Amino acid sequence: MLDELLGRAELKERIEELEGERESLQAQLDAESERRREAVRDRQDAEQRVNELQNRVTELEDRASRRRRRRS
Repeated sequence: MLDELLGRAELKERIEELEGERESLQAQLDAESERRREAVRDRQDAEQRVNELQNRVTELEDRASRRRRRRS
């Protein structure tokens, strides 16, 4: 009752609303951070695969070049 007389009841309700919003925003931030980590991990995996494939192409080109030289 004292809180209502002093106008603090509304402030307490507003604080509770804001705390709920903060928790919701924190959950969204956490989820976005996880998505970002996954995207970085996926990009790194893709870059590694590209490097592996480029190395394989280079190996095959070298092998083909050596065979051509042997035939000549």
